[in-house]
Amino acid sequence: MGTVVIVAVLWLLALVALSVGKITIEHKAVPIRKFAFVPLLLGIFVLVTASLTTVSAGEVGVPVTFGTAGEALDPGIHFVAPWTDVRLLSTKTANYTMDSNATEGQHQGNDAVVAHTLDNADVSIDSTVLYHLPRSAGKGIISKTGTDYEEKVIRPTIRNVIGDVATGFNATELASNKRSAFEAEVLRRLEREFEKYGLTVESVKVRKIVLPQGIIDSINAKIKSTQELLNLQVQLQQAGVNADIQRTIAKATADAQQIVACGAHVDVVDGKQVVIPNQKDHCDQTQLTPQYLQYIYIQTLQKIAESKSNSTIVIPFDSKLTPLLNVK
Repeated sequence: MGTVVIVAVLWLLALVALSVGKITIEHKAVPIRKFAFVPLLLGIFVLVTASLTTVSAGEVGVPVTFGTAGEALDPGIHFVAPWTDVRLLSTKTANYTMDSNATEGQHQGNDAVVAHTLDNADVSIDSTVLYHLPRSAGKGIISKTGTDYEEKVIRPTIRNVIGDVATGFNATELASNKRSAFEAEVLRRLEREFEKYGLTVESVKVRKIVLPQGIIDSINAKIKSTQELLNLQVQLQQAGVNADIQRTIAKATADAQQIVACGAHVDVVDGKQVVIPNQKDHCDQTQLTPQYLQYIYIQTLQKIAESKSNSTIVIPFDSKLTPLLNVK
């Protein structure tokens, strides 16, 4: 409307110049009729300039005439009536972030959504929603909310939906295995709400969920208890293995002693040949030959020589390695 007033004033000046013809300045007649074309041309220039509007790529233009929105204008140069105002809206993907970090998001300070969960806990949720305005929704948005639809529609709708959906989840579920389900439900609800205004939701991302300190302490205590239980189970398993080893060693020692005392025989067990000690009622000491005793004697001396003991033992023996002393 301002443009129309300016053009009207300029053309009025041109009309006056044509009508009056000349004016008197300090007793001198000054012809002004020949200058009448100046305001006339200026008015035409202002009118043409004001009637041209440019819609850039990634935008949609909505002409508004006397408060009524018209059909959307595609990117390019358009000629509109000078009393029509063209509102430009972005059709590019936009994000709306509500974060507890004061330097992130559209609002300064802690802007996270505080939601009440199913287990009566208050959790802080940082989130980002990607959306865009389709070209076809431009006229409806201008008619319903105007150009500031982000504050009138986007922000309150996101906060309300996140708060409502959170009431169906436990706090610990939101922070662990149910986060994806929570995001999916928020996306579904936002699609339904945004559709009322022609807006399109692309994605919902839960950036961070902060649990109450009491729940955090409870989770940490549970983790610690579980870890201690696992450690006890490992220790119990290790104790069982050690016990099996000791039992095996003890059985092997007993079998060796029984073999020395009563001899042994070879038998087949599970398809394998094994040496089985003779029982006391079937003792056979024929294996205790002088050669075998000499072998045991040499093995014993070797163990003593290889031990860490600094003791020296001198035992006289003949050429057949038979001791000459009876040690009792």
